[in-house]
Amino acid sequence: MPPLITFLTDYGTREPYAGEVKGVIRAICPQAEVIDLTHQVPPGDVHAGAFLLGMVWRSFPPGTVHLAVVDPGVGTARLPIVLATPEALFVGPDNGLFTYVLRPFLPPMGKDVHPFLAPVRLPLPSGISAYALTEARWFRHPVSRTFHGRDIFGPCAGWLANGKPPHEFGPPVADLVCLWVPEPVWEQGVLEGVVLHIDRFGNLLTSVHAGHLEGVDPQAVLVEVGGLCWQGLAGAYAEGEWTAHVESHGWLEIARRGASAGEALGVKVGSPVRLRLTGR
Repeated sequence: MPPLITFLTDYGTREPYAGEVKGVIRAICPQAEVIDLTHQVPPGDVHAGAFLLGMVWRSFPPGTVHLAVVDPGVGTARLPIVLATPEALFVGPDNGLFTYVLRPFLPPMGKDVHPFLAPVRLPLPSGISAYALTEARWFRHPVSRTFHGRDIFGPCAGWLANGKPPHEFGPPVADLVCLWVPEPVWEQGVLEGVVLHIDRFGNLLTSVHAGHLEGVDPQAVLVEVGGLCWQGLAGAYAEGEWTAHVESHGWLEIARRGASAGEALGVKVGSPVRLRLTGR
């Protein structure tokens, strides 16, 4: 199988930026297959990019190189990095873009420790390594201060796909920036989460995960979001006008049949979502 690189950005598809980066990659690693995850991340929205990358990266074969560029701090002191996990490699800026890659390996983030989505430097978990991209021999030259996707991240992804080991790209890094996303915890029969993402259909993906609902009677749960409440968790979209159900990646999703839940409720990322055990 040819080496595989996934590609996620906020570049959009109107301008040729994403295609230009892919051209640079193919010049370095002609045999690479580059798969576009999305280039429609809202401009500069690091958390949205992090969430989408975290949602899908495990669907790819071991050894995949995941290139992600949502980089509002391009040209500043933020580090370009390669992150190495036992399953895959990740290339991009150290700005929180790999939060959901690292989150399963980190201790749970507490509710009142830092503000929601605050950038916090956290030590790398055991078994995971990272390296600063400082070795200029792997870059495209001259290096622009405004297009590191083309001149640093893309080339390094290409060389990694060609088999270069991560440690050849620069010195090791002991900690990385993560965005603070508190882990919901049941307290006195109430689970408080937040909206993490609103997809193009207007569905709300929340910080409540399938693991939080293990052993819970779905019909004994009162759902509260955006001033609306209803009884019971569903198993599919078609079970009511409003549904709360575990979607295909394991997140609790709030949906309105045939319409946008986000628009109807007027909620946004960070809006609260509560589940209450009612005993039916």
